[in-house]
Amino acid sequence: MVLSGKQLHKIMHQPAKYAEAVHLEYVSDQVPGITRIPHGKEFRFIFNGKTVKSKSELIRIRKLVIPPAWTNVWICRLPNGHLQVTGYDVRKRKQYKYHPSWNAFRNQTKFSRLLEFGKVLPHIRLQMEKHLSLPGMPREKVLATVVSLMERTTIRVGNSFYEKLYGSFGLTTLKDKHVAIAGTGVLFGFKGKKGVYHN
Repeated sequence: MVLSGKQLHKIMHQPAKYAEAVHLEYVSDQVPGITRIPHGKEFRFIFNGKTVKSKSELIRIRKLVIPPAWTNVWICRLPNGHLQVTGYDVRKRKQYKYHPSWNAFRNQTKFSRLLEFGKVLPHIRLQMEKHLSLPGMPREKVLATVVSLMERTTIRVGNSFYEKLYGSFGLTTLKDKHVAIAGTGVLFGFKGKKGVYHN
């Protein structure tokens, strides 16, 4: 289903309306669902204390391709639930698998405002240049510096969670040791996302 920009904007922050727009039920993993328990080298699927035996249901579950390492797996009972599976990976991070229609629709909306952004980008750049030339270090200049660095270097924003978990850094989590001043230039050296080194 393709919606206009106005229609997308109208329902952008209403997930239940999103689901309805693509003929899905908006669901939560807090409602009873199918659970998965190890059974020899395979898994059994349980709903309301009983083993799921329906061939069509088991085929649907197999098509979800749930990683075997996931634990505490919840599977939606509805084939048209927007959320199909949740579980925890080996690092105890909650993972989600959504209905393909939900993913396609979310991808459409992800870029729905890109044209608008492209139109205002020249104004943003002009404002950034004005703020960069401000005397001293006011908040506007600091923020303009961050945006300018992101644009010129394509360094990701970063966050403290990934810094602690993986030892990877981004623009907002860089330390003094990652930055060196060389004349009128600035040099960066740090491990970024997926262990990629930036120099």
